[in-house]
Amino acid sequence: MDKVGLVDLGCEGQKFIWHKRLLTGTTGPAMKRARMDRALASIDWRLMFPRTVAKNLPVGVSDHCPIVLDTTGGMKSRGSSFKYEVMWASDPISFWVVKSDWDRHLHSNPMVNFHRKLRIVKGDLKQWSKEQFLEVKKQADEAKEKIEKAEREEPLNVLKNEIARSSLNEALKREELFWGQR
Repeated sequence: MDKVGLVDLGCEGQKFIWHKRLLTGTTGPAMKRARMDRALASIDWRLMFPRTVAKNLPVGVSDHCPIVLDTTGGMKSRGSSFKYEVMWASDPISFWVVKSDWDRHLHSNPMVNFHRKLRIVKGDLKQWSKEQFLEVKKQADEAKEKIEKAEREEPLNVLKNEIARSSLNEALKREELFWGQR
């Protein structure tokens, strides 16, 4: 292994991954076990995936245990992943939320600066989205109520009715975009 530049990744789970049942004379059945199979990697690969863990699974029909490589090291996701919502594009304020964060200079190293900007934009977009788009169904229902109220109280006020209809159309569009992405 050393001659070709490979390192053993070690293992979790069963220590021995090969089993053979032996029949001996007077002592009865015996088991011969060894760690024959291994997960190997180059140094470069190991540096790209430093959390990798080799896990030995229980033996099945074979006399060898399967080995699974987990490149996350058994770590679970810290929460839901960030996803861009298509409905954000319908609101021009989303541009300014991103722009105001992106114009900031947070670190002299460009990669660190980029990473920090992404993290801040993500947080600000989530917060803005909660305030702006939370419960899109509720927004559509409220817009319908405004139309009914405008038609009932001031049926001749064309401007008020048009504003209420525009508000409903926007709410229904957001709701359609929201569910279309699911």
